[in-house]
Amino acid sequence: MSRRASSGHPPVPGREAPFVVAVVELPEGVRIVGGVVDCPPGEVGIGMPLHVTYRQTDDGLILPMRGPEES
Repeated sequence: MSRRASSGHPPVPGREAPFVVAVVELPEGVRIVGGVVDCPPGEVGIGMPLHVTYRQTDDGLILPMRGPEES
């Protein structure tokens, strides 16, 4: 028998834990919920500048994600 840590949430197709889901405020003032990629979860912070990137999920769907803005 093996044991795995669980957050109590079902798995998300195409994603491996840990991952970050955040409320992102766009320059126009609209807020959207989306994934943050290309950044360790511990380095994601409030007010962090982000850019949009697109990722294909395991079922072929392409979704917009956010990544840290290049310095």
